[in-house]
Amino acid sequence: MRAVDKAWTAMLLPLGIAKGKAFDPDARQQRILLAGAAMGELRARNLQVNPRYAEPYWKNTRWYKCFDFTIPQETDTRVELDERITWFVYFRLYAPLQAFFDKTYSMADFEMID
Repeated sequence: MRAVDKAWTAMLLPLGIAKGKAFDPDARQQRILLAGAAMGELRARNLQVNPRYAEPYWKNTRWYKCFDFTIPQETDTRVELDERITWFVYFRLYAPLQAFFDKTYSMADFEMID
């Protein structure tokens, strides 16, 4: 196990999540975990459009590169967690929509808005 994984594993233990152990949350814990997951989803979506780790691609714009981090998403000093979340959200949520748009519509169907 990598050293960084030990920290993640330690954070899961109080939730009752451990390797080889059945995870059986009670109703209260289920509510808390679902609320946390919903908040995490909102945070991840916000990071996609408001990344705090990147500079805009062009000055005076809010255009960011979707791939603006190191390939392993881990440096000598930290795990690039926000960057990893952004990458995941982009490919899980937006890339399939883009593929749908590309296959379904053409720009001839739309008028430019001034």
